[in-house]
Amino acid sequence: MVFIMKIDYKKLGGKIKKARQKENLTQETLAEILDLSASHLSHVENGLAKVSLPTIYSIAKILNVSLDNLLGLEFENESLYVTIKEIKKLLEFCSITEKELLFENLEILKLYNLKEYLVKCENLSI
Repeated sequence: MVFIMKIDYKKLGGKIKKARQKENLTQETLAEILDLSASHLSHVENGLAKVSLPTIYSIAKILNVSLDNLLGLEFENESLYVTIKEIKKLLEFCSITEKELLFENLEILKLYNLKEYLVKCENLSI
């Protein structure tokens, strides 16, 4: 099965800009971290320039957002993934036993949900 995805660079750029501002980073600072020019980052944020997947991945990590959020990979208005920050917050007040139980269940859900998601994508011809 082959997935072909068109990236809406204008939307992607807007999401990057919003996430950057939420993290209180300037374009110059983010560009420096990414080893890009500030003008190129500005073009990316305005949808005027394309950006590589490794760069999108780096942006997501730096700005604490998920790749599916940046790329618009949503299913039924729900994000497919949560960020590490969200997971840490959820686990903050769990006992060790609760954490172990959660991780055991996540392993089971991981297998089930991946298969279910791929089937749904195939049915929707994504």
